[in-house]
Amino acid sequence: MPVKCPAQTQILNLTKRTFHASTTHLRETSDNDPTKDIKDSMIIALQSSLTKHGIKITDDLAIVEGVLGTNISSTRTRRYNVLGKSAVRTVLSDHLFSHYKNMTEEHLSGSLALYSQRHFLVEIAREMNLHELFRSEKYKKSLDKLVDLDDSIPVSEELDDDFLQTLNEEASNVDSTLSQLTLRIIGAIADEEGLEKAFTFVKKRLLTKRMDISVLTEVFDPRYELDRLVSRGFIRDYAYQKLKYHSDVNKLAGNLTTVCYANNVEIGSAEAPTSDIGEMKASQDAINRYYSTYVKEKTCIEKEANREREEASYTTSNPV
Repeated sequence: MPVKCPAQTQILNLTKRTFHASTTHLRETSDNDPTKDIKDSMIIALQSSLTKHGIKITDDLAIVEGVLGTNISSTRTRRYNVLGKSAVRTVLSDHLFSHYKNMTEEHLSGSLALYSQRHFLVEIAREMNLHELFRSEKYKKSLDKLVDLDDSIPVSEELDDDFLQTLNEEASNVDSTLSQLTLRIIGAIADEEGLEKAFTFVKKRLLTKRMDISVLTEVFDPRYELDRLVSRGFIRDYAYQKLKYHSDVNKLAGNLTTVCYANNVEIGSAEAPTSDIGEMKASQDAINRYYSTYVKEKTCIEKEANREREEASYTTSNPV
């Protein structure tokens, strides 16, 4: 049987084997409990990290327990998982729709999977120093006791296979642990502070710093979509025309400016580091121009941007 590194065994040992039948309150654990030092140090570290980043969900230890996932018989952890995933999916979906108005459910699912694979949530966790939860000396010393625990400790029969599989995934991969921890923090914010606060957290930490729309082109290439719209006559002004792309070096911006032409008329343009990505973005720009003629409804992000501009304009013209 392969030996896992200490950090990789943390979640499984804390949840599946040692804490499932313990108390309903983290502070009530026995002094003989080999996980007590770990739980105490992780609680303090998590509270410190969240408070430092302005997250106010750490007053109630039951909430911290739900975020850490240290009691798998609790419904909090499951609820936080679901709420966190829902909040992230909602914000990312709206963000993507604001750029790709012709997106299908298939495109959306594929792009969300790509963002997950690229560990954006892990980067958020590392920015908040959550990975330090697994590095304290007290944690490392206490973990030695956990590794030798008897595997025969029973697991609650009420646990479903899907949930146990999630725990196993977290246990076998540190990045997965950090991702789930971040999702549960978002879920706790949604549960305690409301969905709007959770959305704000995701937008602030995920959208503004981590999102690169061009990643979606690995799922669906806008060039094929634009070619379909033109070759089948959907874009009437340029129906059945041949598409051409031309890239020029933009010395000022330090990248390439790519223009998409139909019948020698510019229908889309974009700036990108390579001509290949430039063609994709220029095609998407052309598609957006086409859809903007028919799709008048703004996305939530676009509405919010308009609202912020109006408020800024009002503040400027009406100083206190």
